[in-house]
Amino acid sequence: AGHCAEERMVARFARAYRANFPALHHGTTRTNTAMARQIPVNGYGIADFVTVNWEPSTCRDALGPLAVQTFVSQARPVIRAFELKLRDWRKALAQANRYRFYAHVAIVVLPPHFCTAALKFLDTFQLLEVGLWSFDSASGRIVTHFTPRPSPPVDIPNQFKALRLVAKASKALPIA
Repeated sequence: AGHCAEERMVARFARAYRANFPALHHGTTRTNTAMARQIPVNGYGIADFVTVNWEPSTCRDALGPLAVQTFVSQARPVIRAFELKLRDWRKALAQANRYRFYAHVAIVVLPPHFCTAALKFLDTFQLLEVGLWSFDSASGRIVTHFTPRPSPPVDIPNQFKALRLVAKASKALPIA
């Protein structure tokens, strides 16, 4: 039952995230968005929800899709990988921390009740540069407790792989 509940939470979070994007990332100029669920990247687990944001002005003159390397150098995308858990914040933190190898930002999302426990360890999230948000499935309310600044992923080949997987899943990325 837990798995289905978690999938429902991910689906609701995806809708709320899309609707609240400008408020969640105020000031960003990377407003083009591609989103995908369940993205498996070798050795780093399966992120529940991945978003890619890039500058609208780039890639405009490209005829058709770009090579992933060209897209990265021209559009300077930001990959955000989210781990949603119904309760176990420690497991979520361990998983999200692995996503930092290919994503610019990794964020743990928990229901408000379980987020309270995790907030006692906010310094650990900050130290690891993993975000902590709460999400109320019933109201659709997202609260950002800590959002790390984007930092370049360590594993470039797997960053490219993640981008290709999102492109395949969402059809929104201009990648060949």
